[in-house]
Amino acid sequence: MEIEFKKILDDGDVKNKEIYEKIVSNRELNTAIRTSLSTLETIAVAIQEDCVSEEFMYLSTHSLTLYMEAKYKAYINAVRGDYNDPQIFIELEKLATAWRSRTYLSTGEKIL
Repeated sequence: MEIEFKKILDDGDVKNKEIYEKIVSNRELNTAIRTSLSTLETIAVAIQEDCVSEEFMYLSTHSLTLYMEAKYKAYINAVRGDYNDPQIFIELEKLATAWRSRTYLSTGEKIL
């Protein structure tokens, strides 16, 4: 299975419907990606609700957050389209946008 996952992911960034359909058709891969994105979405909400330190989460997860949001942007958009819900993973998107511009989501202050 691991080799098959790698082959699907190596087909390129998830930029088209064909790759999205390959991911969705592979239950284990789809679950892994959806779980990872959902975990990052939960982190984004926890930051906004002041349940966790944004500075700590930035230091520990910013690379993964930016990578996952960028790598799976088309996947996220396809999920939104499938469910006709533009709010799916929106908090993750807001977090990645803030961190990409080196600002804290919670305060808008620059990250030093």
